[in-house]
Amino acid sequence: MGLPMPGDSLGDALAHAATLLLEASSVDDTLDAIVRSAAASVPGADHVGVTLAHADGRMEALAATSDLARELAAVQESIGEGPCTFDPDTAGIVHVPDLWHDERWPAFAEVAAQRGIRSKIGVRLYGDSASQAGLSIYSARPNGLDEESVQIADVFAAQAALAMGKARVIDELHDGLRTRQRIGIALGILMHRYSMSEERAFAFLTRASSHGNVKLRDVAAGVVADFVAGLEQPGGG
Repeated sequence: MGLPMPGDSLGDALAHAATLLLEASSVDDTLDAIVRSAAASVPGADHVGVTLAHADGRMEALAATSDLARELAAVQESIGEGPCTFDPDTAGIVHVPDLWHDERWPAFAEVAAQRGIRSKIGVRLYGDSASQAGLSIYSARPNGLDEESVQIADVFAAQAALAMGKARVIDELHDGLRTRQRIGIALGILMHRYSMSEERAFAFLTRASSHGNVKLRDVAAGVVADFVAGLEQPGGG
């Protein structure tokens, strides 16, 4: 299903966006769907990004509709202030109708205005004591993002947060399956190469993991990589 169109009603636009988010099958796909759908759904939106702010001041632009949205995340990290900087006590929504007349983040406001950004909405998607993810919506026009934009962004962000939760669970399940497959392959290699039982092969992996303080999946990956490297050598097999 395509993106919501500017002529759609609010209900239609949000329904389109919700369907697009639910169709995303991974975290990366979901993040891409979030920024593209928000840009099409929120009135006045010119640039959209999803940013992860860490307690140590690092900022990650996880997805964005433009290079400018990514640049604004980097600006906030470099100057240490802005609507997306980490503050676990900040309200869930930050609305800046006109950056030229907002005194909360003067350094960021000056840089953003120089880059043609005048209005901003920030909505928290999720957060904890170590990091928080936020949806950043920018407009090139003063008051380009009004109260209606805020309300729609809030509803949209709730949909996006649910979709991100679903995508994270799917990714974790896929990681778990890949880990089990890798361990199974490593067990088979050890059993074949050293004529040992599955129990002894697994004990070998767990001892290597414990003694080397390495995760079991990484030990298994090393066994597989060594086996593949041996096959690639002349006379390997």
